[in-house]
Amino acid sequence: MRCTVTALTASAILSATALPVMADTETLFYCITEDSKELRLLADGDTLIYQYGDDIDTPELELSRQRDEVGVQNVLLPGPAWQQSLTFSNGQYDYQIMVEAHRPMEGDYRDLAGVQVSLNKSMLADKNCTPKNMVQRLLVVEGIRPWGYVPDQESGR
Repeated sequence: MRCTVTALTASAILSATALPVMADTETLFYCITEDSKELRLLADGDTLIYQYGDDIDTPELELSRQRDEVGVQNVLLPGPAWQQSLTFSNGQYDYQIMVEAHRPMEGDYRDLAGVQVSLNKSMLADKNCTPKNMVQRLLVVEGIRPWGYVPDQESGR
């Protein structure tokens, strides 16, 4: 992921009125981007909450969606690396959190992450996370089935 921003500034792209954070939330993902913004994904039961801003306790943008309203894509990459992305749609805007977990045989484990913002499927911003202070639990999000999942005909699972 490379940081690319069009003439629109990231704060203009990502700004909106913040909603209050629910008390019983669990942090699934957190990072500080290369431009010092905070990005967080929370779970509260069947609800996933996307937050972004200078101060994550009073985010510039907060989107709350039911798990089945969040687009999920899982990809196995060479390396081996596993990538998962979760996309929150807000009108014509899409906010896609992506996490890559690199797990080579030799044990040089590393995680990369970031967020991409698109308007009408055209990318406006691509923000990379710094590895310091990153919390990454996205690759095991309970209740979200992998992309391309086909239920077993006998068990229904």
